[in-house]
This record gives sequence, structure tokens and C-alpha cells, in this order.
Amino acid sequence: MIIGSSGIGFAIPSNLARKVGLELLKNGDVSRAWIGVSYQELTPELASSFGVQRTRGALVSDVLPAGPAAKAGMRSGDIVLDIQGREIKEGRDLMRAVLMYPVGEKLTVTVLRDGQQQKLTVVTEERVDKNERKLGAAKAQKRGQGRPSSAIGVEVTPLTPEIARRLGYQGAGGVVVADVASGSPAERAGLMRGDVIEEIDRKQVTSEKQVEDALARPKALLKVRRHGNTMFTALGE
Repeated sequence: MIIGSSGIGFAIPSNLARKVGLELLKNGDVSRAWIGVSYQELTPELASSFGVQRTRGALVSDVLPAGPAAKAGMRSGDIVLDIQGREIKEGRDLMRAVLMYPVGEKLTVTVLRDGQQQKLTVVTEERVDKNERKLGAAKAQKRGQGRPSSAIGVEVTPLTPEIARRLGYQGAGGVVVADVASGSPAERAGLMRGDVIEEIDRKQVTSEKQVEDALARPKALLKVRRHGNTMFTALGE
């Protein structure tokens, strides 16, 4: 079964399509189970930065405060290995696995954190509009106002209250990417103007100097906030 939205098609596993069909026949609508995380694929570069040998699993990039995963103790940077014994091979498997279960189900989730496996119990909740993040338009401070980090190809500037307001940013702070050089390691790592760098190597960013010192090293793991979403990226020469 294929469904499409805005010209994009998504393949749905037959067992999930069957579940949706039965629920529509029974209730007239579909309640979607939700655990309140965003995720990304565990690339070889990110796996190396997290000190793991495997690239299977879903990397948790953000955990919604007060959501089911947060209540269970899940953290940003956890790697989800399985749900109810069902192996999570890639990011999409995480979403599909959650959707296979009803709202209110207790799920045993195995995560890898700091090289150690942990089992968490996550109780699914219903996904409704108030739980979904709204994406905002973001603009960075004008080119040339940040401090250059020429080896990496990125300029950063302090996150002032005015810039935070323009970006719609409400996090704990960091610095803003003011410019990214074309063809640079920063561009290859996916950094963009307007990104807020929140952490480097799992430590909170509080100053431009901290960023420059960190980016002078051969490799760095960045936690970045963009348009209300969080992502990790591995940066290096």
C-alpha cells in the first residue's frame, strides 16, 4: 500500500496497513501511537563519533519534554536498538515499530548509551496536533559578523536575545552559524546559516571561543537546532 502527501510517496508495510484498515472499520478513525522523539540515521561518521562500531539503529536526536520517551528516561544521543524485541535497523524502523502498537501500550525499548545497553519502559500516547512541533522560518545574522573558523569553513556569532527571537529559538543557548563556506567540511557535514550549535562533543556550548577551540580538533560531534528540530552531525577534515 502506498500513500502520498504533497507529491511524496511512502511505502507502508502490509501488516501496518492491515492494522490501519481494521481500526478504520472499527472506530471510523485512526489513533496514532507516539513516544515523543525525533530521530536520524546512524551514519558511519556519527557511529564513530559516538564510539560505536555498528551503524544499525536509530539515533535519537531530540526528546520532547514531558513526552512518553522523556518520562521513561530516554535521552538525546541514545541509539535505539530494538522495541519489544523487534530490531531497529534504521530510523524508519523506529516509527514503524511504534505505530504497530496501540495507544497506552507499554513498550520495552533497548537503547545504547555511552557504550552500555539499557532497557526502558515507554508507554505510548496518542499523537495529536498539540504534540507536533511547528517549524518556523529562520534567518541568521548577516554574513561577516561572526568569527571565522577557516579550517572548518564556518563562522559563528553569539546567540543574542534578538537573534533568538528572529529564529524562534527557545532553547538553553549556544551560538549561531552566520556563514558556511562552499565546499568546506562544515558544508559537507550539513551545517547551514541559522543553525544553533547547542553542544559540541556532548558539552553545552556557551561561547564562540569554545566552538573555535573544539573545531580546531580533528573531529567534533555537534548537536544542532534547526527550525525547531534537533540533529547530530559529525564534523571533521
